[in-house]
Amino acid sequence: KAGQLTTIIFDKTGTITHGHPTVTDIMVADGIDEFTLLHLAASVENVSNHPLGDAIVAEAGLRGIEIANVDNFNTLVGLGVEAEVEGYHVLIGNQRLMDQYEFMNEKYYGIIKRLQVSGKSVVLVAENNKIAGIFGIADTVKPNSFDAVRQLKDLGLEVGLITGDSKKTGEKIAREVGIDWVLGDVLPGDKAEMILEYQNSNKKVAMVGDGI
Repeated sequence: KAGQLTTIIFDKTGTITHGHPTVTDIMVADGIDEFTLLHLAASVENVSNHPLGDAIVAEAGLRGIEIANVDNFNTLVGLGVEAEVEGYHVLIGNQRLMDQYEFMNEKYYGIIKRLQVSGKSVVLVAENNKIAGIFGIADTVKPNSFDAVRQLKDLGLEVGLITGDSKKTGEKIAREVGIDWVLGDVLPGDKAEMILEYQNSNKKVAMVGDGI
């Protein structure tokens, strides 16, 4: 069956990229400072074990910011996490999550677009029903990803990328390694369905990565 393949679809984080993101940008909203933002966000993300959350925890550690205990931690699949920290209700996640709560405005959309176009993942933090801050987080491409994609394309295979991150962020990574097309903003539970759609269009598809 491997000899009949027409299409290879890669997961992004930890497959094309190293999967060890770092915080590159921090935007704080009016009425909050970076110390408080990092304290609240890192305390919640310390429980989540998500690569983007790990980057926030690491940034807090570099600054010597203490991690607090949290209550009522909850994972919102494909959207983010929430918890209670020292009397604050903290939501951390993607734009889709914040849109659901109607916390967004044009200023925040502009910041998100700027970060995504530069290939960064975006994590938004809200506390007590308003946006508290935005993190830009970068993950670097593995040095062998470009060669791997080139060799697959030399075999005549179509190469795609599927990611839960934004399409803009995925497209920036795809351009770096020569990938043909990107499916972005895909929820974890929907990735398998996307693969099935390609298989049902008479393509022989292989998925590479843990995102499935």
